[in-house]
This record gives sequence, C-alpha cells and structure tokens, in this order.
Amino acid sequence: MINVLWITNIMLPAVSSYLGKKVQYGGGWMEALLADLSRNEDLNLAVATIYDGKEIKQLKYKSITYYLLPFHNSIQNYEPALESAFQQIREWFQPDIVHLHGTEYPWKNAALSLLPPERLVISLQGLLGICARYYLAGLSCWDVWSNLTLRDLIKRTSIYREQKAFQRAGEFERKALQKVAHVIGRTSWDRVHALAVNPQLHYHFCNENLRSAFYGPQWNIETKENFSLFLSQGTYPLKGLHIVLKAMYLLKANYPDLHLYIAGNDITSVSLIHYSSYGKYLKKMIKKYDLRTNITFTGPLDADSMVKYYLRAHVFICPSAIENSPNSLGEAQLLGVPCIASYVGGIPDMAQNGAALLYRFEEWEMLAALISSLFVSPEPCCRLSGEARKQALLRHNRQKNALQMHDIYYSMITGSSKELCKDTGKKQPCLIAD
Repeated sequence: MINVLWITNIMLPAVSSYLGKKVQYGGGWMEALLADLSRNEDLNLAVATIYDGKEIKQLKYKSITYYLLPFHNSIQNYEPALESAFQQIREWFQPDIVHLHGTEYPWKNAALSLLPPERLVISLQGLLGICARYYLAGLSCWDVWSNLTLRDLIKRTSIYREQKAFQRAGEFERKALQKVAHVIGRTSWDRVHALAVNPQLHYHFCNENLRSAFYGPQWNIETKENFSLFLSQGTYPLKGLHIVLKAMYLLKANYPDLHLYIAGNDITSVSLIHYSSYGKYLKKMIKKYDLRTNITFTGPLDADSMVKYYLRAHVFICPSAIENSPNSLGEAQLLGVPCIASYVGGIPDMAQNGAALLYRFEEWEMLAALISSLFVSPEPCCRLSGEARKQALLRHNRQKNALQMHDIYYSMITGSSKELCKDTGKKQPCLIAD
C-alpha cells in the first residue's frame, strides 16, 4: 500500500459541497483523476488544502481522507506556520509520496519539508515565472498607466503590480522545483522549462483527465449558433481578450451577426471600487470598435453550463499570450468544437495534425482570417472537429492517464514501473528511463 498525499490549490468541489461551502469553479479535473486513482487497492489517497477555519480539520469522504489547514494570510505569501500543520498531517497519514498539484501559490512550499526530495513530485500546470514575462501581452506603458482606476489607487494595484506578483510567485516556484526530484508534465514546453530550472529532475509524462461532463456530448455543425465565438476567460491581459476584440473589429463588417461569449464576470461593467485597469482598457476598446452588442459575458459557469456554451459556439478561441496545455482547449477539442489557438507554450503539442488552427499571438489580422475561413465553409469546421475529438479522446483517456499516474507513484517508491507488457497485456516491472 502506497500512501499518497496530494496538496491542492483549492478545496475540491465534492468536499465543498459536503461541508456546505461555496463550490469553486475549478478543480473538477483533479477530482476526476482522484476518483479514478481511488479504484487502485494499492493506493491510499489523501488531499490537503487551506481553508478559512481556525483548526486543522480531518474528514473522510468516499474512501479519501481530506485535511483542511487553517490559513488567514494572502495566498500569494509563504506562511511558515503551515509547516507545523503539515507535520501534524505527516504524523496522522504517514505519506510515502507528497504530490503538489501546481506551483502557483507559495504557501504550498511548506509541504516540501515533509519528505526527502526523491519522494516529492510536482505536477506542472502553468509556470508563473514564465507567465510573468508575457503578462502584459503586448500592452504598452501608455495602455497601463492611462487606465489606472480608483481601485488601483486605493488597493495599490495595477497591471504592473499584478505582473510583479507573478514574478514573486515564480521565485517560490523555482525554489520548489529545486527541492524536488520528480515532476509530472505533458508538453515539450513544460519539460524544457522545468529542466532549465533543475536539470537533475526526473521528468514523468502524464496527460490530464478532464471533468466528467465533457466526455460524451459532441459538437454538431447543424445546431451551432452561426458566427459565434467562445472564450473560457478574459479577466487579465495574459489571456488575450484584447487581441480577440481587434480581430472582431476586422470581421464585423462582413459578419454583422458576429457574437463573442466570454465565460466569467463582466469586468467592463462594475462599480468603481471593483473596476480594474484591464477592465477599463477593454471597455474603451469595446466602445471604440462599437462591439457592445456583439459581446456577452456569461458570468461564472459550472461544467454543465460550459458544455452548453462550447456546443453552441461556431468557433472556440484560446488566445493566450502563454499557456502550457490549457484545459479549456482540451475540453473544446474533446467535444469536437472547431478550435483556433495562439502558437505559444505547449499549445502546439495539442494542435498536431490539424487538431486546431494556430496563429502568432500578436497577429490579430491572422486570427481574423482564420475565424473567417471557418465561418465561410462547413468543410474546414468538420475536419477540425473530427481531428480534434479523435486526438482529445486519446489524450484525455481517463483510464490510461490514471494508470500512468499510478505507474509514476510506483516508480518513485521502487525505481521501476508497472507498465503493460506488450505481449501479454499484464503488468510487469520495467526499468524507468530518466
């Protein structure tokens, strides 16, 4: 039996519901993987995260042990007091492996003292140190300073300060990668950057499972909303919404029914105290390009609602300035939605053999041309849809990915893996190549 302790950014949805707390939109993919892994009788799983309580809370839910650690600081800060809380969890659970999901928040580094490096593993999500480089996403100094808001002045925030926060988190991220012996990634991009920080890392490949709602439904060209676009988010510059608005300006004359749906709250129409610099910048662009009637912010969406918007879309766009392997693109491809994405980070690995159309992030003219190519004819949409779905079904195969993750844990303990024997189909120990 291998005891594996997960460290997650958020309280997973099932536990939030169980405790009567507000469910955060996110983490469903981790919950899906956890459920698949829990079927292995040789794994004993626990999950630790922070919450706003006063004491360490332990609970059991569907064979998984959950630990909630009291935390009242900013998630952007390291909290030494968490080290003693993690030591308490170590006494209770006796983990053989500690698995950190992502390096986004410095508080998680407190878990790195639980075990020696060879028993610590980090799943690479976004790499914040690299994201900081591209955070402005083409915005000029004038764009930043001319859009300061009352909120920025009161709370001492700005787009530059947000970039600085990414840089600070990136420093903790670097320290974390230097303290562990193992990382789990899924793109050539995350492998290169992880090994650049720590060349001694054992890099393990494992694709991600997605939320259950995305396995089954399928996009249909006959039921889409013509000339509609869908974005999964757009609340800060790195996600590239401003580039999409420029492309829409070029398209609107030929496609007056053009409409963009953006998942999340409308940051362009909020009270002064909540008005961000980027929200102000977007509002100016929308007015300048006369796009207000062409844009809908959907508000926060759960998985089922996301599925509806994906299936409704004529085209899904992932326009980020940098990404590793965005779950939103994987979700759209799994549903068979025709996808356009920026050629950045690990996205090219998800777009091979025509699974998505790619353009350089800054080239909104190219983005507009690619959108138009899908609007004018059903054939390229159908080709994209079929290839995207075929590749995504392989990439996000839940059984295969859970088996691969199980194999990674096994290799960390024994130095060998239980890979499937090609001749017999049964598990057998095989040496792991670094």
